[in-house]
Parts: sequence; C-alpha cells; structure tokens
Amino acid sequence: MIVTSTKAGELLNSSRLDARYHTAPAVMIRNALAGLTDVELRTLGDYANVRAPARFKRTYAADGEEFVSYLRPYDVFDYLPFEADRLSRARTENLDDYLIKAGDLLQSCSGRNLGPLTIADDHLAKFALSHDMVRVSIDNLADRFYTLAFLRTPTGQHLLRGDLSGSVIDHITVDQVAAISVPFVRSRHREVSDLMRHATELRERARIQLDQVTRDFADALPKPAVRERRSAGWAVSAAKLNGRLDAAFHDPAVADIRAALQETGGVRAREVAESFIPGRYRRYYVEAEHGRPIVSGRQLLQSLPINLRHIAARSFDYSVYELTEGMIAFGAEGRAEERIAQPALIASDRAGWLANNHVMRVQPKPGINPGWLYLAFAAPQVQMQVKACSAGSVVDAVNPSDLGEVILPPVDNALGDVATKCWDDFAEATKAESRAIEILEAEITAATQVIR
Repeated sequence: MIVTSTKAGELLNSSRLDARYHTAPAVMIRNALAGLTDVELRTLGDYANVRAPARFKRTYAADGEEFVSYLRPYDVFDYLPFEADRLSRARTENLDDYLIKAGDLLQSCSGRNLGPLTIADDHLAKFALSHDMVRVSIDNLADRFYTLAFLRTPTGQHLLRGDLSGSVIDHITVDQVAAISVPFVRSRHREVSDLMRHATELRERARIQLDQVTRDFADALPKPAVRERRSAGWAVSAAKLNGRLDAAFHDPAVADIRAALQETGGVRAREVAESFIPGRYRRYYVEAEHGRPIVSGRQLLQSLPINLRHIAARSFDYSVYELTEGMIAFGAEGRAEERIAQPALIASDRAGWLANNHVMRVQPKPGINPGWLYLAFAAPQVQMQVKACSAGSVVDAVNPSDLGEVILPPVDNALGDVATKCWDDFAEATKAESRAIEILEAEITAATQVIR
C-alpha cells in the first residue's frame, strides 16, 4: 500500500480526490522540477502545437474506390506498419485531419498501456491514423528531437501518466499533454537531439527501403491465379485430405501458388531452416534489473515494444527460449486473417532477448541468407500458405511440422543482403535512441536528486 499526505491547497488546485493521482511519482517529479534553478523549464504547449482530431466515422472504401490506408493507434510503433483498413477518400468526412504528417510526435493517449510515443516519418505519412492519438508539432528541429527523447525517458513517462482519468479506460487529454513541463538541460541539448535525429532518420531510411525491397521481392514471384468465387465451392479427393477437413487448408489458390513456386525453383522451408516452438512454462515476471526481456509475437513487430516484460531465470532455461541474431521469428497463434505469421528478423539489439511459447522460431541452416528467409516469409505468396496451414478451435495456431512443408521462393541473396542491412539499421537506430534517453534521464535524475 502507498500512503502519502497532501495539502488541502493541492487538492483544490488539482481538483482531484483520487488517491492514484496524489500518490503517483509524477507529483514528486513535478515538485522537484519546479525547484530547479539551472535548468530551463518549458511547458510543452508554449512551444508546440498539441492537438487531436475529433472522433470520426470510418467510411471504408469499396472495391475499386480511391482510398487512404488506415492505421490503428499502436500500429505506428511497428518496424514496418501495414494498413489495417482502407478508408474511402471521397466519402470520409474531414479525412485530411486524420492524415499523418511527417515530423509530428504521435502520443498514445488511452488504454492501459498509454504513454509510449513515436515520431512520424515519410513512410508513416502515407497513412491516416485514428483520432485516438495526440499529435504534437514542433517547428524547431532540435527542440523536436529533444522533446521526443524527454517524453521517452522514465521521468517523461511518469509525467505523461501522472494525470490519468477515466472510469474504465485510462485516458489523457490534449490539455494534459500540453501542460507537461519539459526540462531543457542545455549542456546536453545538442547531443541528445542529434542522437534522436540520427536514430529517426536511420529508421526512416531502413523502413522505406525494407518496404520497397519486400514489394520488389514479392512482385517478381508468381501471382495466385484468379478463380471463381470461393462461395461456389471446390472439390478435393479423399486421398488429398491429409488428415485436414478445414476448407482454408485446401483452398485452390494456395495449391496454385505452391505449384507455381515449385516450378520456379522454390524449396520447402524444412530444407533451409529449422522451425520450432518451446513448451509452456511458469511465468515469474520481475523488474528489468532482475531478468531478461521477453516478447510476444506482437511485440516482435514493434520497434518500441509496448508493455515489455522481464522474466526471471527460475521460469525456465534461458537458452531454450533465447532469440539469436539472424533468426526469423513470428507469432504462431492468433487469427489467420490478422497478424499471425508476420515475421521479424532478429538483429543485434534483440539477440539474447527471450520470446514466449507462442512465438515460432525459424533458424536458417548454415549458408542460408537470413535476409532472404525474412523476405520469403514476408511475401504474400508464403503468407497465404502459412495462414492456410494454421488450425485451432479457438485461435489459429501454426505447427512447426506443417510450416516445414511450406514452399518458399527461390533464393535471392542480393535482395536478402539488402533486407539484412535494413534490420541492422533498425538495431543501430534503437541503440542511438536508447543512448539519448539514458543520457537525458541521468542528467535529470542528478539535477533533481537533492530536491526529491
């Protein structure tokens, strides 16, 4: 139990009676920052345009209609976001208000994991975004990247979460975000800003290039043949059922693409990689300093893993669940029509992290290009096969033995090397960001230590 005392004047000024507000770390942090004399304290709303569009009715595009690709709030944290839906350009009211603008900070503002933020780049600017995310525009580039770093520090995150409201779902408003006090440590301003800018630009280039090389790779492969509507049905001989009665597994379009890939020199997944999922385990979650980070299939796709947990060594043998550099990993359970089987390539920044027992590991055999293997599993022609082989009464799940029979495209080492370089750049961007955040947090902690 957390117990604290609060003055009547503070209750009056805050207009809050809930204990969570008055016992939050943000109260102590705000008081400590207010007492600093050698740090410039600026309210975010004084130098930034903080806004959020009104709620809107999503009007989805019909077949053949001009559209804008749409993202849900937490999609913006993915390495390579892809559309969740398509909005009608002509029939969606005030659509321009929801288009992402490159350079804006995108701040999550609702949900149990609210607080994380990112910066929009030219790749994200191709999408429209839900109203449920605050946009922060800062004209001064140095201040923009410095502010991004500060709001990503533990101190900044405490301030963002220090004024939560909502009876069911936690929420912060535009006014609450605009009221946050940002301490400008001038001795570190340039260094922190430059590191965050370098990380942002490196990730942007890698994201755009990976998106393009993934498209180029898929475009060079055979396309599924156009058939009659699936509702018309199809016939499968008993000899070809292979113990499966689910329709998706026997979809003729899947059989067509398998045959087409084989004709072009495709190989079975088991010939080039070992696929496996470790067993269930008892979970003992701990603070970061007492364990290792462990990710889910969804978090594998995020450059900033949301709600990252750490797990103690007594939960299991770390070596069994460890991710290694060059490994392909993806969520093996979920819904076949959604993110199941979307792959990530493990780079140096996540080598040694752990993944749970719902994540498929695909370890390239010696001599196999990991970048090519990533592109192969990311290609729609392979995604079709993996999703079709998933099965389950409640959630769809991919079995390693079924995955081994998936037909992959012919090896392309040239494009594979490009894909590997993109993931290496993602890793370098993450390291630069982490360094900037650590520098700034250390300075703020040292400056406020005497006051706290």
